Amino acid sequence: MTSLDELEIDHLAIGLTKPAMRMGVPMIPFFMSILLCFFGWMFYQAASGSTSLLTMIVFALLWCVVYFAMLYLTFHDPFGLKIVWINLLYFRKHQTHVFWGHTDSYKP
Repeated sequence: MTSLDELEIDHLAIGLTKPAMRMGVPMIPFFMSILLCFFGWMFYQAASGSTSLLTMIVFALLWCVVYFAMLYLTFHDPFGLKIVWINLLYFRKHQTHVFWGHTDSYKP
């Protein structure tokens, strides 16, 4: 029997492994979107005192919009949400981008 120290790991196969998916969207963002819409609906009910069926339908439709946006981003690439997150986090435009005519420098 081999010990854990002797196990070989193929790093290429681990990098190419597809993440766990639910309905075409990675599992963690899928359930986080459900929880976010559910907690938003609960907060809205607590703040407004409204418990109508219409508010539940509105938040369900909001979740559908979020779901289809995530599905669009991950349709061809299962890591599409991570790519968008990295682009929004690290590749932002600087404050003077519009002022200098949409260039990538701080002065013309």
